[in-house]
Amino acid sequence: LVTRKNGDIQIDGFNPSAEEADEGTDEAVESGVDVVLNHRLQETYAFGDKKSYTLYLKDFMK
Repeated sequence: LVTRKNGDIQIDGFNPSAEEADEGTDEAVESGVDVVLNHRLQETYAFGDKKSYTLYLKDFMK
């Protein structure tokens, strides 16, 4: 599991300008599995119940 701030981009060797002051705004934080967050995966419900899934699977296996 990872926790990261939205919009927080870290680049090696990057030094933010001293002229820009931190605005102090609230930042949204997201946490989850790294692979899921990186690929923007979402949970889907392709089958409403077990019966419809088994019917699909039986038809697929023919």
